[in-house]
Amino acid sequence: MLDAYAGVWFFTANPEFWSDNSFFPGIRTQTEAPVGSFEGHLSYNVKPRLWVSLDGNFWFGGRTTVNSTENVNTYQKNSRVGATASIRVTKHQSLKISYNNGDYVLYGGNYQSVSVAWQYKLVGETQIDVASAGLRAGSDQRPQKFVRMKSRFPRADQWGVNG
Repeated sequence: MLDAYAGVWFFTANPEFWSDNSFFPGIRTQTEAPVGSFEGHLSYNVKPRLWVSLDGNFWFGGRTTVNSTENVNTYQKNSRVGATASIRVTKHQSLKISYNNGDYVLYGGNYQSVSVAWQYKLVGETQIDVASAGLRAGSDQRPQKFVRMKSRFPRADQWGVNG
C-alpha cells in the first residue's frame, strides 16, 4: 500500500528574539518563512499481525530574518529515508520499531534515529472523553460516559451520552 501526505508549517514573529541582554541591549524581532513538506510510505502486510514499510520525506523553506535582515544560510531543504516494522502483541497492544537517516541535508537534520514504541489501543463499549462530555474548565463536573446505543435503523449505531 502506498500513502502520501503534504503539509505546511506557518510561524508567528518572535518580537523579543535574543533581546535585552549584554550582547544586544535593544529589541530584535525574528520571523521565519513557511516550511513545506511531503511524506510517503510504501507498506506491506507480511502477516495479519505484522507490517513493514519504507518511509521517506522531504521538507523545504523556513528561511529566517532578524529585524528584516534575511539569513540565506537558514533555508532548509532536507529529506530523510527509513523503515518501520510493527507487530501486534495482543488485541490492544503493538510494538513498533523504526530507523531513519538524513538522506539529503542542506541545513540541520543530519542525524540517524532509532525509535521503539509501545502502542495501546482503547476499545470497548464505554469510553471517557472529557472534551466531548461538555466539561468546562474549572468545573466540578464528573466526565460523562459514552455508551453505545442501538439506532432505529437496522445495522447502524449511534453514540449517546449517559451520566
